[in-house]
Amino acid sequence: MSLDTAVPCPQVTLRPAAADDAEELRRFLLGLSERSAYLRFFTGLGQVPARLLTWLLPAHPPRFVLLATGADGIVGHSMYTTVPGADAVDVAVVVTDAWQRCGLGVQLVEGLLDVGLARGVREVRFTVLAGNLAAHRLIAHFWPGARPVLDQGVYEYALPVDQATSNVVPMPIPVIHWGTAS
Repeated sequence: MSLDTAVPCPQVTLRPAAADDAEELRRFLLGLSERSAYLRFFTGLGQVPARLLTWLLPAHPPRFVLLATGADGIVGHSMYTTVPGADAVDVAVVVTDAWQRCGLGVQLVEGLLDVGLARGVREVRFTVLAGNLAAHRLIAHFWPGARPVLDQGVYEYALPVDQATSNVVPMPIPVIHWGTAS
């Protein structure tokens, strides 16, 4: 399934997050539309508490956070959190409104999958609201025919990850430049 990418993305850099990204991440989160924040966090954000920033930045190995940055700062945030006792991770992605529909979500998920594969991840899980059509399309891009389970009003996906099924092409992670010059 191909994604509906209506516009090309300007140049973007994908890189692992660091603790000193907190203030820039706060600005990114405050700049999300109510809809984008709701689709990612299942609630409105209002203010961004320090506790949320701590959770969204890497503090220890069970989490990996990949940021997309453009000329004006962070434009996308993706992360995975290891599921205790399993070779699985929970994945979440959010892209600022102006950068949606240009394939940035695909690049962020590919980056997470590359790191996960290298660290032994064999399953990824997504929790998606029914109305988040972009997330459902993103998942279908990597796993055509994937069928979620409806659980307490949200769709839960548990999907295998390996080179044969994920469409992932290994790529170096410290810094990735993608897109066209603006």
